[in-house]
Amino acid sequence: MSELRIVKNGQWLEIYKGDKMCKYDFATHLSYGFSGKPVKSLHAQLGDIHLDEFVNAITNDKYRRFIDAVIAKEKSNVRFKIATFLQDLSKTKYISMESLYAAGVEQYFATTNIKLSDISKLALKFAKQFNVRLSEYAIGNIKRNEAIFNALMSIDWGGKYDNEFTQKIISVVTTNSYYSDNVFKLINDYNYDVKSLINYTYKLWLFEGITNIDGFYRELADYANMMHRMTAEHNKSYEKYPHNFLTTHTIATRNYNRILETYDDNAFAKLYNEKYECEIDEYTFIFPKVTQDIKNESIAQSNCVSSYIKRMMNNECTVIFMRLKDTPNMSHITIELRDDKPVQYLRSYNQPVSVIEAKVIDKYAKYLKKQFNTKDVEKVA
Repeated sequence: MSELRIVKNGQWLEIYKGDKMCKYDFATHLSYGFSGKPVKSLHAQLGDIHLDEFVNAITNDKYRRFIDAVIAKEKSNVRFKIATFLQDLSKTKYISMESLYAAGVEQYFATTNIKLSDISKLALKFAKQFNVRLSEYAIGNIKRNEAIFNALMSIDWGGKYDNEFTQKIISVVTTNSYYSDNVFKLINDYNYDVKSLINYTYKLWLFEGITNIDGFYRELADYANMMHRMTAEHNKSYEKYPHNFLTTHTIATRNYNRILETYDDNAFAKLYNEKYECEIDEYTFIFPKVTQDIKNESIAQSNCVSSYIKRMMNNECTVIFMRLKDTPNMSHITIELRDDKPVQYLRSYNQPVSVIEAKVIDKYAKYLKKQFNTKDVEKVA
């Protein structure tokens, strides 16, 4: 049998048997026999060639991979008569697929139904850099969020993060919307910085044991949404990258639910007593005027002081804000008084006060003792 060679030459597929050639025009669907004249089909010329033999004879590696992919995709639907198979290849559904194989990029895409012209240079560059297969959804996401993906590509992943973490992050941003939308929401809606967000995630990955990255971003987006709602109305900021995230998220959820509660501010206003207010050294001590003051303190401090509103109204305790004189509107330390004595005082995230601050609070306790003639009680917490 004469040597068989199959050459893809533009719109033509040229089939050589020794020194004879027949060809098929994919653009016009016309066939030309070994005589060079048009024929109805190539069945007579190619009838003795098996499909496997046909594939093995293709000289262009990219085109051979494309034909193999078509056969694998169609499986039992593949026509084993070569002439009929060529007519099937002319169908529109294979045009996009062939363009990917012709460009040598088919391995980077999970679908072969997308046109090469619809794939941005950034998407292709991203796929090559991280050696991932992109879905149509991911390709669209990259197109809609170019700045985010450019930032992701500029990170020194190999130098800063381990491979498992990197793969999890890339998987999250290239999978379906249920997972990736939370990442884009954090960046686009809540102004999270891409690199800071990745650094923060890695910190929690290392030190808080967070391995379910997509679940973490869902919870972080929930946290950001609650904090945004609680702070936006009062033009306040919140900690985007809190320590001990799981605890902070729990507190934020509790505060959010409590802030939705309403209270009798007229009744609360009657609690006000100017004797609690004074200035000591560089600090000022402030009595909350309305319940929203305590809600705002709870948001700013990421603590559960909002739960003390009912306790204050039941005369079980008093909440005092200890702040710097120069910034009296900025939260600093929250103090709980019982029987007019400091029993608990903490900074944001329930962190302890400094030695200097503790000495100032001791002075405040002495001030209160003079104002209310109180006796010493044991400090808790």
